[in-house]
Amino acid sequence: MIKGVDLSTFQRNVDYEALKREGVEFAIIRCGYGKDCGQKDEMFEEHYAGCKAAGIKVGAYHYSYCTCVDNATLEAQNCLSYIEGKEFDLPVFYD
Repeated sequence: MIKGVDLSTFQRNVDYEALKREGVEFAIIRCGYGKDCGQKDEMFEEHYAGCKAAGIKVGAYHYSYCTCVDNATLEAQNCLSYIEGKEFDLPVFYD
């Protein structure tokens, strides 16, 4: 079994090196939520950079609460804009 964590705006002041020392091998990081372009997770960049620097494998997820195809399309477009230019070790999930 491997150990991982879910990181989002609700986890602050994370010691990524300590996570690594505790055996955390991967993090799935929330990149955003919803259909509005201002809904990028405010901790996404920090969590991404911190995990990468500590050698923790990274994946991402976009939290959805859409109720129709048009909103799902907007959410997918936002997700792609939030993760643009990033390199992931694990999948990007649509939650």
